[in-house]
Formats: sequence, structure tokens, C-alpha cells
Amino acid sequence: MTPRLALRLALACTTLMVTGAFAPAARAVEDGSALWLGVTRNGFFDEDAERRKLWTLQVDYRAFDALEGARQVVGRAGIGHRFDNGLRLWLRAGYVHADSDSTGTLREVRGEQLAYLPLGRLGDAQVSLRAMLEQRRLEHRDGTAWRLRARLRFEGPLIPEKAVDWVAWVEPFQSLNSTVWTRSGWNQNRIFLGVNVTLAQDLNLEAGYQHQWLNPLETGDQVNHTLLAVLRIR
Repeated sequence: MTPRLALRLALACTTLMVTGAFAPAARAVEDGSALWLGVTRNGFFDEDAERRKLWTLQVDYRAFDALEGARQVVGRAGIGHRFDNGLRLWLRAGYVHADSDSTGTLREVRGEQLAYLPLGRLGDAQVSLRAMLEQRRLEHRDGTAWRLRARLRFEGPLIPEKAVDWVAWVEPFQSLNSTVWTRSGWNQNRIFLGVNVTLAQDLNLEAGYQHQWLNPLETGDQVNHTLLAVLRIR
């Protein structure tokens, strides 16, 4: 498959997923605000060799409803392998600790399998695709929820002399099965627009606005207007 064909297929698939994710837009929507902060550290086990064996650590903090609503802490750790064509495959484990007045404390563990593939360029923008399969288990709830996520990302120069890029990505979510605490189908979508600033050789900051639509239990549509900032250390 040529890079051009792969790019066209990725664009077409993501367009269909986004269309499905926004299909129930005719219902009433509940709006909220959120702040998401994250730190990611990536490295190589074979730093002095071929730099193919990867590791990652990630911590996120998420606060909703003007910092007065639910709060989440998300931690992830994983290992991966880099191939000559830029493909990276990852195995990760995740943990989510959530607190809210309505649901109390919830704890979730996740298994995650990821594939990251650069698709080439579209004009000045570098295009990439990240696909993730998740297995989610919630404490004191029966069943394992399987979910598929696909993020199509565009990044191009905004202020080249300042090492500032613009970034845009879209990530639809597909729940693959129903449990007592999830429903199958398209029930979440995230769209991001922001900047990626290189602060040092191995340090960059990505920040901007994220539009998150979700309806996990088909009980009503919710939109979170999110300020998102992630510090990446390589």
C-alpha cells in the first residue's frame, strides 16, 4: 500500500467514524468545561544501539465543571518497538482513579494495544494515525469493556523560527461490546486544535482546545469544552 493510498483510507475511515459519533446531535446537549494536564516521558531501552526498544510513562490530571466537578488521575506505563518504516507498536497498562459527588470513587484498570503509523505529508502538514484497542475493567462492576480508538493527527509549521507548530487531530471512540456499565457503538469523539512548542531538544509542550462529545450510556449527550496541555519529555 502506498503512503498516498494509506492517507486516503485513513481520512475516509475517520470521516465515517466522526459522522457516526455525531449522529445523535439532534438530542439536547449538556455543556461542561474541563482542564486536562499531562506529563509524558518516553525513552529507549537500547539508547546506545538501534533505538528500537521503547518505554513510556504517562500521568494525566483531569478536572471537570470549572474545577468543581469530577476529578480523574490517569496513569499509564508501556513498552514498544519501532520499525524502519516509522511504525511503532505498543503494549500499555493503565489505571484511572476518579472522584465525583454523584458516583463517589471509581477505579478502573486498562490493557491497551497501540499502533502508531506516520502516513506522509499533506501540503506542509505531517499526517499520522494512532489506533488503540482497550480492555477496561471497573472496580465492583461485572464485565470487561472493549473499546477501539483511532486518532488522525495533522501537524505543520506555524512559526518556524520559534519552533512552533499548529496541531489538529480527531479521535472517535467505538465501544465494541455492552456491559452493565457501558453500551456498544459510537459514543465519544474528541477534536483538538492547538500548538506544539519545542522548548528544548528533548522537551515540547502541546496545548490548545479540545471538544469532547460523549454519550456512553445513551442517556444524553454531553460536551466538554476542555483546555488541554501535555508536556512531553523524550
